[in-house]
Amino acid sequence: IQRVRDGSDLVGVVGEYVQLKRRGRNFIGLCPFHNEKTPSFNVSPDTQLYHCFGCGAGGNIFNFVMGMERLSFGETVRRLAERAGLPVEETELSPAERQRQERFQRLLAACDLATKYYHYLLGKESEAEPARAYLQERQVTPQAIKAFALGYAKPDWDDLIKLLASRGFTEEELSRTGLVLPRRNKGGYYDRFRDRLIFPIKDGQGRTVAFGARLLAGEGPKYLNSAETDLFKKGSQLYGLDLAKAALRQGDPAIITEGYMDVITLHSAGFASAVASLGTALTEGQVRLLSRFTSRVLIAYDGDSAGTAATWRGLELISRYGLDVKVIELPTQDDPDSLVRTQGAEAFQEVISKAVPLIDYKLNRTLARFDLRETNGRVKAARAVLPILAEVSGAVAQEAYLEQVARKIGISIGSLKKELFQYQRQLRNRRKTNRNILPESRHNIINLDTKGSSRPQFFPTSGSLAETTTLKLLLSKPEWVNEFLAADGLRYITNPAIRQIVLAIIETASSNQALDPSVLIDRLEEPEVKNIFAELNFSEDL
Repeated sequence: IQRVRDGSDLVGVVGEYVQLKRRGRNFIGLCPFHNEKTPSFNVSPDTQLYHCFGCGAGGNIFNFVMGMERLSFGETVRRLAERAGLPVEETELSPAERQRQERFQRLLAACDLATKYYHYLLGKESEAEPARAYLQERQVTPQAIKAFALGYAKPDWDDLIKLLASRGFTEEELSRTGLVLPRRNKGGYYDRFRDRLIFPIKDGQGRTVAFGARLLAGEGPKYLNSAETDLFKKGSQLYGLDLAKAALRQGDPAIITEGYMDVITLHSAGFASAVASLGTALTEGQVRLLSRFTSRVLIAYDGDSAGTAATWRGLELISRYGLDVKVIELPTQDDPDSLVRTQGAEAFQEVISKAVPLIDYKLNRTLARFDLRETNGRVKAARAVLPILAEVSGAVAQEAYLEQVARKIGISIGSLKKELFQYQRQLRNRRKTNRNILPESRHNIINLDTKGSSRPQFFPTSGSLAETTTLKLLLSKPEWVNEFLAADGLRYITNPAIRQIVLAIIETASSNQALDPSVLIDRLEEPEVKNIFAELNFSEDL
């Protein structure tokens, strides 16, 4: 990996995708990760890092190629090695590692065979007629059935077990895929999915890792999903992502829905960037996965109350990852599937055109909780929206939202503005109080003003500015790590992102490795932390 890094030049690689012009020590061009008219994408030949001051994307040469080509890290290393004319040497696996890899591949093979068998049964088995009738009623086309590899599980208790056993798979292996379950009162296993419509769940590479199954008749849960296994972590997969990747690469925003049928119907109607969250609430793993493919998200959960609550949670999570998110507000009785089936693709395109930004959605939903015809309701509503208004950045935007909210509540903009200023002052005072509770005897932050001094100076303070200042100094003076640790400085780095970067610096310095920014960034796991680190390296005072 280091040979590939040393043999590759970030400026040259980026130049194959972006027209770059030199500006001072760096190069600048239009960002390939978002649409812009004024260049804000910077590339440093010195640090071999890039950073966009428009969308925040940042990283090293591996991150750039992974982002542009949607490749895994291993695939990226091989791609760059070929470009540089370097041989790729695969590390010899230990017997235990090889065995684990072989077991993993066997589980994937079992799921793949089950997918093909279920799909065959849906098309050919007479017992699958209710499933075919259901799909026809839901207007699912033969093309969609094939694209999503939909299937049918027979009512038999051991139909799949017999098939897979005939192909050499053991019951223990099938149990690890989640396809079979152990019998309670006697030995052996039975098929988990019986007399159900099958929805294979595939990872981003198109490999089946789990299944969803819909009940067609009788008693039982309407939908039955695979339990988590070595292959499947529910919070780290998005249904339909394998098919949505092409549209996402072309710049379409991701459309996040709740269910399998939502995704299938939207894809059939031409909305090929739709995915489902496999439940009502997005997880951090799903958002992190999605952020690899797009910076724009439309969330289209059901219009009922449960969908509304899930939308709120998903919005909060997506916004923390810096994605541009809007909400498609559906009629109360509709989900994306029903809206498209009953009113057509044009109706869904219309609700997309009316999608509202995060702040608007939160304000609208908050105000809807109060009776604005009553004085008490207006007072409570004004107080409830203050935390949301405080999130708005920029004086012009905040003034516009203040005017809009004041009009809806039925109060003067002056009184609402006064309440907001008081709320913001209380926030600042609380933060100041929290900062001042640190023991003054502890010298916990490094002073960047060290002109004329060969050693760092410490002073008792904290807060985001002090933490960023400390980080910048450690980046420029890694030899001062020991003094920082001796002063117990790490204890007072509370910002999670800065703390991760500082820990990476300490780890690198402790192993006597050179503090190469393009290497250090690979120690950081979260994309947003990588972006922050890249931005800091383009800071003029670093």
